[in-house]
Amino acid sequence: MVFPFAQMIFPQFRLCDVPAFIFPPKYGFVEQLELYQYIKANVDPSPIILDADDLLSNPKSEVEQYCSGVGIPFSDSLLEWPSSIDVIKKWKVARRTLHANMLQTGGFFDAALHSSRFNPPKEMPSVTELPEDVIPCVEASMPCYQQMYEMRLKPEV
Repeated sequence: MVFPFAQMIFPQFRLCDVPAFIFPPKYGFVEQLELYQYIKANVDPSPIILDADDLLSNPKSEVEQYCSGVGIPFSDSLLEWPSSIDVIKKWKVARRTLHANMLQTGGFFDAALHSSRFNPPKEMPSVTELPEDVIPCVEASMPCYQQMYEMRLKPEV
């Protein structure tokens, strides 16, 4: 899948050619694992990892566990919200990313902006269905992803 925003900046878009300030040089999961390891060693011996598919498949269980883990009260109101573009006024996110979304060129947050609850995850494509330049990213990321996946909050079904 090629995003329209990426095509505007990179007409011959290839994931491996995206500058580091837009996409991490080690494809993201390596950096996330390094951040997790740093936090565990220096900040909190029990950092929380949420898997997006677990959250979307079992939102109540995952949000309850997360709230318990960080010491905040759980409420069913955390599982639903008003569908509104105004919600982004409260977001803490890079303005560049928001501008790309608002221009309707990237649509990074469109699903969130037009939802009012957690929706089930979409089926993941097989590696063979991915664009050729994405496959090295997946292959490089999977070992780190698997490590973090094993340490995630497990859904209580």
